[in-house]
Amino acid sequence: MQTDDTLFLGNANYVTIKETKLKKASYLTKPIDELSTTKNLTFNRGLILRDSDRTVYLSQKKQCEKIKIIKSNSNLKSSYIQERARGAYIASTYQPEAVFSLSFAAQITQPEAKDTEYLNTRLQ
Repeated sequence: MQTDDTLFLGNANYVTIKETKLKKASYLTKPIDELSTTKNLTFNRGLILRDSDRTVYLSQKKQCEKIKIIKSNSNLKSSYIQERARGAYIASTYQPEAVFSLSFAAQITQPEAKDTEYLNTRLQ
């Protein structure tokens, strides 16, 4: 059995209890890593960082690099659907404030130039 990465918050006592129960059940697990100001974590191909002021950041650089502004000379509908999906994935995971714009874009079935301008604004 294989499961996706799991991210959890816990104190040292919780981690000890969790590891003990997993070992008792004979589950093979990845070692538990701790996020700190000197140690970043990778989670679902994203990078999680922590500043000295205890702010936590999540970056998905590779997904963001794939986004392309839609060119007017491209296959408009195909490009629109592709970039809308990329934008929706990133927004829903990392930028919840962008979800409205991308939900609006998802309702467009026959995109026109004004629709691509609106989507491009959010993608930038």
